[in-house]
Amino acid sequence: MKKRSLTDEKETKDKEESTKGRWRMSAYVRPNDRSPFLQFRKELSKNERTTLDAAIEHLMAEYPDVKMPLSEMVQGVAMIRCRNGKVRIRTFYAPRRCDLILLFLNGFRKKSDEVTQEELDRARKLKSESGL
Repeated sequence: MKKRSLTDEKETKDKEESTKGRWRMSAYVRPNDRSPFLQFRKELSKNERTTLDAAIEHLMAEYPDVKMPLSEMVQGVAMIRCRNGKVRIRTFYAPRRCDLILLFLNGFRKKSDEVTQEELDRARKLKSESGL
């Protein structure tokens, strides 16, 4: 196993900073031509959609330098966290580094304190289907 030097770490950080603000958004489309993310977004109210869109814009402007409370990793899947009043909205995404695209997989309205295993499994399956 290769040890990383301080120079390697600096080069990695410099590379990440050089991509900041250059990421674009794309929604994963399944082989059946349906996008779970776009379907979820369509089902949101206008206010909820506006809140989610603002969170996505913030994410794209700051990626890869985003942290809680906006974004977190949950069992190997990245997730945006936002709130519209009492409604907690969660959206799973995956970075596709080769072309600087944040690929949005699916989303849900969170009703309990924990993200359900079912939602995590669905996100991991979509991420795997997408080739990431």
